[in-house]
Amino acid sequence: MDPQSAHKYAYSFNDSKRYKKLKTIRKLREEQYAHNKRFCLNEYGVDLDNWRTEPYTYLKARLYMELSAIHAIITIIKQVDTMP
Repeated sequence: MDPQSAHKYAYSFNDSKRYKKLKTIRKLREEQYAHNKRFCLNEYGVDLDNWRTEPYTYLKARLYMELSAIHAIITIIKQVDTMP
């Protein structure tokens, strides 16, 4: 198959249905921070923004939220068929 005819069958990243559901890492982080702050405050009575009283919890929560956002974006990018 020549490269020109192969191009007809391939679709670009922008044409993918999943592209429309793809979030930016900033938007994903904002959603995670808002949800986790609200959840931890309501369920456990822990304020994730309070560095003075709970420094370990503050750092651990930030680290886990950042890593999960990066992992989610990488997973979505792996699932989307892209052409170089």
